[in-house]
Formats: sequence, structure tokens, C-alpha cells
Amino acid sequence: MAMNGNVMRWKPGKRGHYEGYYIAFNHPESGRGYWIRYSMVAPTDTDRESFAQVWFMRTNRAAEPRNRALRTTFPIDSLRTTTGPFTLEIDSNRLAMDGCSGRLTDAAGEVAWKLDFKALLPGIKPTPEWGARMATCYIEPHPLLRLTGTISEGGTETRIDGWLGEQAHVFGARHSQRWHWAECKHLGAQGRAFTGVAAWPKLPGPPRSITSLFLELGDGRRLLKNTTLNLFKARTAHSPNAWEFDGEYGLQRLHGTIAPHREDLIGVTYHDPSGQPIYCYHSELADLTLSYFTRSSRSGAWKLDEEISAPSSSAFEYGCFEPLEGIPLLLD
Repeated sequence: MAMNGNVMRWKPGKRGHYEGYYIAFNHPESGRGYWIRYSMVAPTDTDRESFAQVWFMRTNRAAEPRNRALRTTFPIDSLRTTTGPFTLEIDSNRLAMDGCSGRLTDAAGEVAWKLDFKALLPGIKPTPEWGARMATCYIEPHPLLRLTGTISEGGTETRIDGWLGEQAHVFGARHSQRWHWAECKHLGAQGRAFTGVAAWPKLPGPPRSITSLFLELGDGRRLLKNTTLNLFKARTAHSPNAWEFDGEYGLQRLHGTIAPHREDLIGVTYHDPSGQPIYCYHSELADLTLSYFTRSSRSGAWKLDEEISAPSSSAFEYGCFEPLEGIPLLLD
């Protein structure tokens, strides 16, 4: 699953497609989080050239500036992929199953990273691939990673020593009109992971959300509800202030709230293959609470199995077609 999940779906000559690979990881104790992205866009309009991009975003609550974002655009010919084993290269920047590396420069100076991955869980597919035809498919080849290596920024080196995170792959014809995404690996014990995504794609009828939730508690308790029918079961709301959801699935139920600190939000602009801009606001240091319930029968009462609180430990993302007031776009 991990290797197939990363195989690039785009083929040279295909139009109306975007694809992205990201690595997200944080260190709550020091107030630092990173979000690295390798991507490409094949515009719908044949007059526009396809292109690839490499992104580096970070929050450091002890630094000035607190948030930083870099992005470099490359011609599509600089994009190279292999499948056995999987590798992706954009110019000299590289992603593989066992690590990633890169180097970018802007007016504030150079950043460089070299990271090794240790997979702690097998890959998962939170959403079905049919989602890519109407909007986006979301796959996690590495839903729980331990990362080691270095990140250099302006001559200062940060040692990444066993930090936790994930690596995921998204692709499709367009972004959803709105979305939320969150992940957290700091859930009180080793081997635990949470990932959730909610999106509002263009569907027939009134606006509806699809929501996929994954929770691994590492002791045999596991929730992954990704069939088409299950995607419509969770109740969820779209807000830049927090994402709250409540999903009931037979004998399991998961309620959660992920709330970012506004000053940690990094605003960036994506572009659909159509050229439509989409605004994404991302934090690696949001507050998370989860309540996991079970019951013995479908008619029985819910029993709270575990409640988890993880302050400044979760990733959070809010996407929309309108920019938010008061939060600067570091990449437009």
C-alpha cells in the first residue's frame, strides 16, 4: 500500500490535473512545526504550461518571524519519478519512501533539509480514488513516521531527532470548494495516530460534506471509516477558528475538535488546473481533543473509552475560495 499510494497518477500530456506530496511533522515541546510539499499542476488550458513546485513552510514560536514560507516553481521537465522503488525528483529536490531532501532560497536566505523516514504504521487510503474525478483523492502512504535528520535555515541547523509526523499524497481534477484537514501523533502513547479530512466537493443536490476519520490507538482499538457510505455519516462544520466533527459508525464513535492559534496560521495560495486560486491556512501547532466511544450493540448507550487532549500538538488546515481577513498570505 505504501509504495502504490505514492505512485504518481499524472502522465505527461494529461491536462486538468494537480498532484501533491507533503511531509508534516512537529515538536510541541519546542513550539516548532514543519510542512514540506512537492507538487505539480497540469493546467486545463493548453495555452498554459504545466509546472512543478517545491514548498517549505515552518512555524517556530521562538523565532522572528514566527512563520516562514518559501516556494520555487520549476518547468515540468524537471519532474522525474520512478516506481520501483518510488522516487520523485524536482530539480535537485527529492522524495522517496525512506526520506526526503531539498534546498530553496528566497530574499531572507536559504533553507535546506535532509530527513530520513522510519515507518511506524502501514499505509491507509482515507478517501477512494473516485474522488479524484470530481475533486481530490487523499492517500497516506505513511500515516505515522519517525523523522531524523537536519533542517538548515539561514546558517542555523536544527536537529530533527525522532520527531513524529506523516507523509501523504493528494491528486485530482481540482481542489474541493472548502475543506478541513488535521493530523496528530502525540496522543499519549507510542504507536498512536489520528488523521481526519472533511471536504465539500461539487456534488449533485444541496451542499454536502464528506468526512474520513482515522484513529489508531495502538492496542487493538482502531477506527478507519472510508467507504463511500461512511464518508457521509459524520457531522462536521467548516470554520477557520476550529474544526469540530462527530462521527458515529455502528459500534464506534469519534468526536473531536482541533483549534489553531491564529498567530500560527500560515496562509498560502494554491491554483487549480483551471487557474482558480484557492486559499489554504495551515498550522502545525493546533490544540486537539478527541473522545472515543464504543457500545455493545447498535441500540446500546455510548460508553466513553478514552478522552485525549493534545495542546499545541496537532496539524490543522482550512481551505476556501475566499482569503481570510487579518491573516497574511505568505505565498500568493
